[in-house]
Amino acid sequence: MKIHLNSYHLKTHFIIETVGDTVYLSICVKPKFYTYILLLVAAAIAVIPFLFDGFKTVDSVMASLAFMILWILFPLKYAWWNVFGKEMLIINRKSISYQYHYGFIKNNLKTVTYQNLSARFQPFLIDKEKKLGKIYFYEESEKTGLPNLLHSTSIYILQSQYDTVMEEINLLFLRHHTFSMN
Repeated sequence: MKIHLNSYHLKTHFIIETVGDTVYLSICVKPKFYTYILLLVAAAIAVIPFLFDGFKTVDSVMASLAFMILWILFPLKYAWWNVFGKEMLIINRKSISYQYHYGFIKNNLKTVTYQNLSARFQPFLIDKEKKLGKIYFYEESEKTGLPNLLHSTSIYILQSQYDTVMEEINLLFLRHHTFSMN
């Protein structure tokens, strides 16, 4: 089963698919026009040291390289994420895996195993008609009984999209329970 949902406030593209014993979730923000302009400005600022003779002396080379590295690590990275970012979640009955895509760049797939999975929707943006928030996945600690955070999504989704995710996860677990009439 493959479901495509769009939230209209932030233009979030949301795809959920169940294949066998696994739920695949893909979330990305569809950027508006000004986001592309922001990315171009951030990339242009990264080359400022080249324009102002930033490589004439050893000190200016070090300062220019430090500026470029810091600029690429922080503002340019987030501008790139806002244009090309996509979060992938893979949930099965024993683990949750996640990966972040930055266009043609992908982080390593990280997998966390669990004994019992629970999830919660935390709304951050609330307007009259819709709630936008993140999904927090937890596992209860056997020692303390307190919830341990396994993963939280980085992109806001609608409450209705969270409900769809929970339906698919619940179906995943229900398919593997055998019921007795005795």
